[in-house]
Amino acid sequence: MARSVASAIVKAAGLSRSDFFERFRRQAGRAPMEYATKWRMAAAKTLLRQGGLTKAQIVQKVGYGSVSAFGLAFVRHEGLSGGAFANKGGG
Repeated sequence: MARSVASAIVKAAGLSRSDFFERFRRQAGRAPMEYATKWRMAAAKTLLRQGGLTKAQIVQKVGYGSVSAFGLAFVRHEGLSGGAFANKGGG
C-alpha cells in the first residue's frame, strides 16, 4: 500500500501500523496490499472485457500511477499482459 495512503488509513483507524495490518489480515484473510491488488486487478479485468477505454484510462480508473507500473502488476498477477487478456476476450 502506498505509504501515504497506508499512513492515513492507520491514523484514521487509531491503531499502530502493525496492529492495523494484523487486524486487517485477520478480517480480510490477506495483507492490505494483497487485498488492494486483487481488487484493482478484478476491476481492470472488468474494464478490459467491456472495452471502449484506452489502457491509460483503465490505469487511471484502477489507481496506478503509470501504464508501465500497471502492466508489470497485471502480468505478475494474471500471467499475461492486459492487451493479451483483452484480445483473448477477457479470460
